[in-house]
Amino acid sequence: MKTANLFAGLAGSALIAAAAGAAFAADVVPVIPPAPPPVVVPPPVPVANWNGPYVGGILGYQTGPTLWEDDTWGDAPHTVAGILAGVEAGYRFQAGNLVFGIEGDIAWTNADGAVACGPLDDYTCATDRNWIGTLTGTAGFAVGPSVLVYAEGGVAFAGEDYEVTGPLLDPMTGEQVNRGWLLGGGVVAQMGNGLYLKGEYNYVNFGADTVEVTNGVLTEDFDLTGTAHVFRLGVGMQF
Repeated sequence: MKTANLFAGLAGSALIAAAAGAAFAADVVPVIPPAPPPVVVPPPVPVANWNGPYVGGILGYQTGPTLWEDDTWGDAPHTVAGILAGVEAGYRFQAGNLVFGIEGDIAWTNADGAVACGPLDDYTCATDRNWIGTLTGTAGFAVGPSVLVYAEGGVAFAGEDYEVTGPLLDPMTGEQVNRGWLLGGGVVAQMGNGLYLKGEYNYVNFGADTVEVTNGVLTEDFDLTGTAHVFRLGVGMQF
């Protein structure tokens, strides 16, 4: 009898333990790890369309040394400087961020300069630059959605007048078109609806040449060399 009661007590304890374990298990909430954050791929940076022709106006300033040399009159170094205003036109080709092009421009200028010259420095040698034009090839890189940084190189031309004045003779004058080369670069920004703004610097070297001045009676040949630093701003339309 005692054995039967013992087994009955053990069975009851087992049932109670099982019921308590099941209740505890029902109260436990399973831990689910959070999902990893989604991978965000940034969109590609947009690049402006630089393909096509463009035309615009330019305004700037130029300055640089000019040297006249002659065995009789001696050296006459002077600075030729002044403002310029003109027009430009070109065409660009784009391959991704790389942009290539060709550009031509012409500007009218009041750049001039003079210096005392002659054996006794009692004469004046003067240079008057009337216009300057360039033809260049360009290569650039599109930065961001609307900016183009570029370098350029090509040829330059300038129409100049020359004059020697003094107390003992009528003025001697001459004129010619000087030719040279240039290197430079700049930045262009698209402003929307085809409008662009630009800033540019060019170094122009006209090399060495000979200029003749005369008053119809006396004639003198000068060896001429000159350079120019040209700073320009531009505004125009791309089509």
